[in-house]
Amino acid sequence: CSTADCDHGTHLSGIAVGNPPSGTNFGVARGAQIIAVQIYTDLYNVGYSGNSQHCSLSYASDQIAAMEYIYSLSDIYNIAAVNLSLGAGAYDGYCDVSEVGRKAAIDNLRSVGIATIAASGNEGQLNQLQSPACISSAISVGASTGADTVASFSNVADNLSLLAPGISVTSSVPGGGTNTQSGTSVATPHVAGAWAVLRQKYPGASVDGILQLLQETGVAVDLSSRGGP
Repeated sequence: CSTADCDHGTHLSGIAVGNPPSGTNFGVARGAQIIAVQIYTDLYNVGYSGNSQHCSLSYASDQIAAMEYIYSLSDIYNIAAVNLSLGAGAYDGYCDVSEVGRKAAIDNLRSVGIATIAASGNEGQLNQLQSPACISSAISVGASTGADTVASFSNVADNLSLLAPGISVTSSVPGGGTNTQSGTSVATPHVAGAWAVLRQKYPGASVDGILQLLQETGVAVDLSSRGGP
């Protein structure tokens, strides 16, 4: 890992809500806004990162604190979703027993109608999801191709919630430009943006209700299919 990757959050924000004046075609919920919360730490530790470089990583405790902060704002702002394009590990089935703290934070958000949308991971697993996507109350997102197959790198499992575009997605980067990235990280804000649009259309809908709507109206994808890079 490297602090050179600091364009990640800007790229994801552009996918979810980008509305550039140039008219570039990106941004799912172009009228929505972002509440940005810093959850990464710049580490410089040879014993941890394996070499003498700066390394940006996110502690679970910081993620929990961020979700608790968003929960505290739920009476002030109309918040549709939390985007977590991050994760680690590989879990068969749900990981609630080992993720008690993050599950509690996700459950609190869900209780006030806020979905926590998390990337499934990029290890190409056929029956495992990374954490926190493996938490039962999270909305887990894998990456699909333009041909409606599973991206070759995407983790999938029977408990995966949704798939979204995750290959060669162009979006914003710091400084006003754009670049193209792939991964379940870029698939996740497609769902977060769609969630915001649907919450505007159906303001009283529950997290379960919007998830059901997306699952029932989306294109069915064979999870054993693989395509793309």
